[in-house]
Amino acid sequence: MFLLKFLTSRKMRLITMGIMIMVLFMTRSVNSFVGITWGRQQSQQLVPSMVVDLLLQNKIPALRLMTSASDIVQIFSATNISIVITLTNRNVNLINRKDLAYAWINDKVKLPINKGVNIVLFVQVFKGSTTLNIVVEVEKNNFSQKAFLEQRPNTTCCSHVDKELCIGAEPFSNTFLKDATNYQVVNVISIVREALDEMNLGYVSTTTAHGMDVITIAKVPSKSDFRDDIKGLMLESLKFFNRTGTPFLLNMFPIQMVRDVLNYPIEFTFFDNMSNFKIQDGNVTHYTNAVELMIDSIVWAIRKAGYPDMKIMIGQIGWPTDGYPYANLKNAERFHKGLLKFIASNKGTPLRPGPIDTYLHSLSDETEFRTKFGAFQRHWGIYEADGNPKYKIDFSLQDRDEYPTQAKGIVTMPKRWCMFDGDKSNMDLAKKNYNIACEEADCTKLEQGASCGELSDESKISYAFNAYFQKNKQSEEYCNFNGLGKITTINPSVEKCVFPIEILSFQDQVAGNAMISLKI
Repeated sequence: MFLLKFLTSRKMRLITMGIMIMVLFMTRSVNSFVGITWGRQQSQQLVPSMVVDLLLQNKIPALRLMTSASDIVQIFSATNISIVITLTNRNVNLINRKDLAYAWINDKVKLPINKGVNIVLFVQVFKGSTTLNIVVEVEKNNFSQKAFLEQRPNTTCCSHVDKELCIGAEPFSNTFLKDATNYQVVNVISIVREALDEMNLGYVSTTTAHGMDVITIAKVPSKSDFRDDIKGLMLESLKFFNRTGTPFLLNMFPIQMVRDVLNYPIEFTFFDNMSNFKIQDGNVTHYTNAVELMIDSIVWAIRKAGYPDMKIMIGQIGWPTDGYPYANLKNAERFHKGLLKFIASNKGTPLRPGPIDTYLHSLSDETEFRTKFGAFQRHWGIYEADGNPKYKIDFSLQDRDEYPTQAKGIVTMPKRWCMFDGDKSNMDLAKKNYNIACEEADCTKLEQGASCGELSDESKISYAFNAYFQKNKQSEEYCNFNGLGKITTINPSVEKCVFPIEILSFQDQVAGNAMISLKI
């Protein structure tokens, strides 16, 4: 995972899934900050300028953006939003020659620097089923990050990061990357290193983010340690993190850990745990919630590796609202309320007291995110794909009981839906068309236990037809389904199951007599 860090007076940040360029802004603030991730795997994407406004209105100071697209990155150049950007794993080989590396670095790194952004690059790429970290000292104008931090103990590294380039997500994961590709690690990093040096970008460094599966999960934190198969690589990583003052970036999802791994009561995921369940670790330390237990499990592994004071930073944490047991709006609101109160308190965990910088996952649902690991992967959003907030959450850390600001300027498609016409004479044909629709459109809300999972078979067919129709911009030809589809202006939504209407992209066109809705 390549991670570039840009240092700037503007506190901006960017991210993605494969390569991550990360810009560090050194600050004396000792308070935690809360940022948010934004993935763009949607059939109709929120316009970047609207996202900027959404973040500013909600006073969200930092964004982890899952892309390195220049046109999107540049939208944030006039803001005080910290940005993290990413180059996906599959695109790493785009820079496997010096000329390609020069072109990419010039576009993604040099140009932002010319606008006053200083960049630090964190590089990690895959080798077989594991990865190799290249450790590079971060130094510019005889300035050392480590020395800076030692001289200023109240300085928080990575707080209010300006920009960040990440190459590779959770590269040591044995869950998500069992078939990781060999990206000619040494060759690529050598080329990038040489290109950066020759372009006067010699202060570039490397890091990565990790999931909980880098450790052997134990019932109590003190028994946790890094997996044997990657322990050598983790020691290399930690050595680098320590040298450069880089925090350990942790992606964590308590609902999965508690339910699928630890098999603890679901109440343990919440900070206001209403059960009597707690975990005692030794004679003194006890845990009443999963977040503190998970963080301290990582802390114990890092301690055992010889780095007891390494900073922990949460790169992703959230709660899905659909497609998984206990994934609903009520629980998502409850979880985030407790989490944000915990972050605002700056109390930290039993083993790691003090502020913990955090990125919430994520800004909006991603209707085209792969569902290999579950339907819930498309439903992490605090906002619906159309920019409407799902539940109450206070990004300002003041614990206010209110909904966040809606996305402004969103234009929705006309209020019309595609439905199954109810002809049951050939249900085999209807089910065939249902499958065709769901192969392309998002039908994850129809799964058992999901918000639309209790619909009748006929209504499920209608939902699938409509999802396909909306994804294809309401073109009438996409509501045919061998004559089984019909267009209606009567909203078929029922109870908690909403039949969505797509948002309108700038390039979309609608019929001249159609009515569209604009949120201002």
